[in-house]
Amino acid sequence: MFPLGILCQQSTPALNLVVDYEFNGTDGATTTTDSTGNTTASGLGIVSGSEFAYIQSDKLFARNNYTTIDDSGALSPYLIFAGDFEIEVALRFNGWEAFLSGGIIWQLQNAFGEIMSMYAYADGYIALTANTSGLIGSGQFSTDGLLSTNDSASVNLSTQQSFKIERLGSTISIYVNNVFKVSAPSAGTVNAGRFKFWTKS
Repeated sequence: MFPLGILCQQSTPALNLVVDYEFNGTDGATTTTDSTGNTTASGLGIVSGSEFAYIQSDKLFARNNYTTIDDSGALSPYLIFAGDFEIEVALRFNGWEAFLSGGIIWQLQNAFGEIMSMYAYADGYIALTANTSGLIGSGQFSTDGLLSTNDSASVNLSTQQSFKIERLGSTISIYVNNVFKVSAPSAGTVNAGRFKFWTKS
């Protein structure tokens, strides 16, 4: 369940909101809009009884489906991050069924596939991975391409939480409910263009 999706990109001298999905609308609606007008969302609808994504109680309610955010099927320049950026989603998990070996919360992609992903695990921690060298560097709590909270209290099934990735300067960090969890060195362009919410339970 994804009640809110916000992505921010660097703009001198400060960050500007460039993608914003509040997922407000009539219950059962299968369309949603970016309040900034910069991107489009696709993939909402009922594929079968166990695969769906639609608006419910002003939230994106989804199972075994993914919602794609880009530029009407093309890569969006608003989803390419050369400098400072933030990606924040607020969500509540329905259960751990799909997360025993790690479930994807969201994924940034280019035309060829994954660039960066955020995962949740059944033992409660959050991990960020990157397929491009340097986006997540080796540090005290990271290896090249992987940053983990190593915190079993990061994910709480009983309530909605916000999960944020922030890159500021040469550091990329994970926050849960605006509380800092962990960071790693980061450099280079997140050359994506497409953002996907994933749900499996």
